[in-house]
Amino acid sequence: MIAIILCCIVLCGCDVNFPFKPHVADAKPSMHFTVYVFGAVQNEGYVTVAEGADYNALLAEAGALPQTAWPAFPFTLVTEDTSFLAVQYVEGGKTYPCVNANGPLVTLRLPVENVPDEAVDLIADYVERCGKVKNKEMLEEILGEYAQHSYKFFISEADYEDN
Repeated sequence: MIAIILCCIVLCGCDVNFPFKPHVADAKPSMHFTVYVFGAVQNEGYVTVAEGADYNALLAEAGALPQTAWPAFPFTLVTEDTSFLAVQYVEGGKTYPCVNANGPLVTLRLPVENVPDEAVDLIADYVERCGKVKNKEMLEEILGEYAQHSYKFFISEADYEDN
C-alpha cells in the first residue's frame, strides 16, 4: 500500500518536501515596537526594536553609558505593552534614579542626591525664563560646565521633542 502511495506521489510530480516548504501566504510580517527610553543613556528618546528584542537590545540601541545601571531583568522581552524604559545610573557603587529636568525637584530647587546644587539651579533658571527642557542636547547646553551631569536627568516623554 505504501509503495502505491509513493508511486502516485512520484508520478504525479508532487514535491515530497511539500509539508516542509515555507508558505508565503502563511508568513506574517515581523512586528516592531517603539519604546521611549530615558535616563542614563546616550540617545534619550524613541527606540524601535524588532519583535523578540529584550531590554539589552533597547539599551544598546539607545546607547548605554559607562554609568548606565542595567535593569535587574535585562533579558525581559519587549512587548506591545512596553511603552517606556527608565534607566538609572551607578556612581561610586551606588544606584541612583535620574531626575526629571522639568519636575518639581528641579523647579523648586530642592536638593537632588548626587547632583551639584549649581546644576539644579541652572536648569531651574532656564525653565523659569524659557519654559521646559525638550531634549538632552538642550539640557547639556543649559548645564554648560556641568554638562557631565546630564545623564543624571531625564526628559519626560510628555516634554520630549527631537531636534
